[in-house]
Amino acid sequence: MQRIGDEMDLNPKEFKKSIENVFGWGSQRKLSKLLGRNESTVRRWIAGSRAIPPEMPLILALLNERRQLGLNGSIDIKRHLDLILGE
Repeated sequence: MQRIGDEMDLNPKEFKKSIENVFGWGSQRKLSKLLGRNESTVRRWIAGSRAIPPEMPLILALLNERRQLGLNGSIDIKRHLDLILGE
């Protein structure tokens, strides 16, 4: 990931590797379920045919930290983003 301004830029290859590190087998399906998105959307992000949302590096960092701490990967993404971003 490269820092661009105040945001992190995540390319499709890094994105795929990140979700596999967080979720393991079935990572695309698991992420799409967690986000409430269609699996094909996640596949398009990986293929580079659709832009990866700018909040995705933050979400993946949060999920990775929870995994490293041995916490459940089931979280309320919107609530956590609101807390982090102060909204």
